[in-house]
Amino acid sequence: LEDAAARVVAAVPVEIDELRADDVGDYLAFRPGPAAGFLDRLRAGHACFAARHNGRIVAATWVATGGTRVEPLHRDFLPAPDEIYLFDSFTAAEHRGQRLFPAVFEVIAARYRARGHRRAVTLIAPYNRTSSRSRERSGFRRVGTVRSLSRGPIRTSDFAPERFAAQAHAGRPSPS
Repeated sequence: LEDAAARVVAAVPVEIDELRADDVGDYLAFRPGPAAGFLDRLRAGHACFAARHNGRIVAATWVATGGTRVEPLHRDFLPAPDEIYLFDSFTAAEHRGQRLFPAVFEVIAARYRARGHRRAVTLIAPYNRTSSRSRERSGFRRVGTVRSLSRGPIRTSDFAPERFAAQAHAGRPSPS
């Protein structure tokens, strides 16, 4: 969080705030789904930060400081006591490319730095190059690759630190 990009200005005017339970209607207008999912996350202690343009939510990012489920990996993740885990970031299609994630992350970083957190962790699918570039502009750096394999009901995943991740992306096998 110390390396978070400072003073990011979104390309459109936005107000950024932490959502509360009474914001469920606004959130569901932005990302349709069951209200219970939004409220369950808040009850679990997760926070949702959103950018509003003309009063409408156009980007949001969830933050966990305790354990949470990482659905794509079918695993639980527990950040270290000084870490935050960012997940389920989303920007409305018509507002992508307008520096909304960096602007939202600047607010998140300031809030959690003040609470004693030092590092933010996030997972990005390898095919999502747009999110990777956005995170890099926000001060994130890649520290490794999560490898996952599933066959029927059997699933496994592991973490390859950066020096091995570079080999894997170069087409060479990673050490076991």
